[in-house]
Amino acid sequence: MAKIQSQIKIVTLGAIFLLSFIFIPYPAKAQTVNPGDVVINELMWMGSSISDADEWIELRNTTVNEISLEGWRITKNTGTETNINIDFNEKSVFPGRFFLISYKNADNSILSINPDVQTTTTNFLSNDKLKITLYDINNKIIDVAGDGKNPLAGDRNLKASMERNKIPGDGSAKENWHTATDSYGYLDIEATELCTPGDENSTAAPVAEAGENLWGITGQILEFDASASFDPENDPLTFSWDFGDGTTGADIKTSHIYQKSGTYIVVLSVSDGTLIAQDEIEVTIYSGALAIIEIYPNPPGNDANQEWVMIKNFGDEAVNLDDWEIKDAKGYSKKLAGEIVGDAELTIEGISFLNNSGEETVYLCLPNGGIVNQVSYSGNVAEGAIYYRDDQGSWHWTTPINSTKSSTTKAKKTTTTKKSSSKTTSKIASALVPKALAADEASYNLGKDYRFIGEKGGGISKPNRLLVWILIILGIILIVFIFVFPRVKSAMSRGP
Repeated sequence: MAKIQSQIKIVTLGAIFLLSFIFIPYPAKAQTVNPGDVVINELMWMGSSISDADEWIELRNTTVNEISLEGWRITKNTGTETNINIDFNEKSVFPGRFFLISYKNADNSILSINPDVQTTTTNFLSNDKLKITLYDINNKIIDVAGDGKNPLAGDRNLKASMERNKIPGDGSAKENWHTATDSYGYLDIEATELCTPGDENSTAAPVAEAGENLWGITGQILEFDASASFDPENDPLTFSWDFGDGTTGADIKTSHIYQKSGTYIVVLSVSDGTLIAQDEIEVTIYSGALAIIEIYPNPPGNDANQEWVMIKNFGDEAVNLDDWEIKDAKGYSKKLAGEIVGDAELTIEGISFLNNSGEETVYLCLPNGGIVNQVSYSGNVAEGAIYYRDDQGSWHWTTPINSTKSSTTKAKKTTTTKKSSSKTTSKIASALVPKALAADEASYNLGKDYRFIGEKGGGISKPNRLLVWILIILGIILIVFIFVFPRVKSAMSRGP
């Protein structure tokens, strides 16, 4: 019996010895945490409809291991970095899960549960200088959110939170954040805010970028480019364009031609298959029907304010010329004003800067400086010569002889012009007849009225024809007296 009791004591002491190794506390092995293992996942920086102070920070564990937050800290930086009062004692975040930090509890918040930890720092998320930094127990930066300027995402008016993308990336870069597009998670049923506390972030909407505002002229091909658009989650995108004139387009790059002048709002829509984002630009279209048709660069005598340029509206619509300009190659300009109706000509007088020797280019410019039409010429320009465009678009010089005025009727002011007509032509002095003008008057139809011998309406006038007949008769009489009369007289003197 004594032997059995002794064996029991030995077994009992052995069991106690073995169990002691199980229950003796050992120092925990220090965890290794790398930047990005825990990320700042969501910021409700604008507060809620209950209170601006109803802010929160959500952390997310991106690893498959539980991570202790013991000794960690979070700072805010609005110019000076300061700690946000958070007690992480005995706190940890589970693998792939979330950790919620809020100033308010569920009773005073849109949150339906109490946060994992409450901070005693009020208004800890700035609305205009937002930068949050997460440090581990070794004072190593694990993650950041914001760049110290305006929040990188979120919407104050919609009360939509700033959410991290699925691929977190650099938290100080705008492209790694998006504005919440849905509402779920630990929220009150009545909450209207867009946020996802304690749950996966909402799907990021694509970002639509239609480019810069454009301008052009009627009939011009304009290029549209949405290449700057992107999806934060790299979802495939589709593109559609509304050009504002009743027509549409597709694809990331497209082109369009506007037939009428005006201002158009172009809307780009970008879809990832679930969400649609839009962006719009303004397109200003000017008339492309105006062109320079005559230039008078070298009037006889003093050129000051005597030079002029004539333009024509080849279209049917009236064009407002306010702030249009006539410019030369050196940048000198003459502003226009008023309106030119369709199929009308307008002379811009009082110009003093046109070059009459060497090279020159004359531009018809839009209010924004864009060039609608330009004409170049070179060489020494004779006084009184006019450079004009014929119906085929070719340019010629007239032969100058002491003329100081244009062939074409000129408006006294650059305002509304009268519609041109074949019956209301103006006349160039006969000395300004072009050298190369064809006999067929239709080959030069800029309102000129010329008369040549042999063409319709030409020939010799009636007084001149009478003079010619008199000269012919006198010539016949003279011939008779010189050649015929002496012979007749000689024959009569000889007799039969």
